[in-house]
Amino acid sequence: MTAAAGAHLQTHHIDLVVVGAHPSGLPLNGELQSLGAELVRANLTAPVYRRHEPV
Repeated sequence: MTAAAGAHLQTHHIDLVVVGAHPSGLPLNGELQSLGAELVRANLTAPVYRRHEPV
């Protein structure tokens, strides 16, 4: 990403719902943090939903 593109992103924000390996504490969260993402709100689902764990 160029500095100009990065500056453009810093002046705007996008609300984004994150699932998979990107939420806080999971392996790919650093990718979001390196782009300046910040956690706005955590949410929980019903206990019946399970995240798939690779074997």
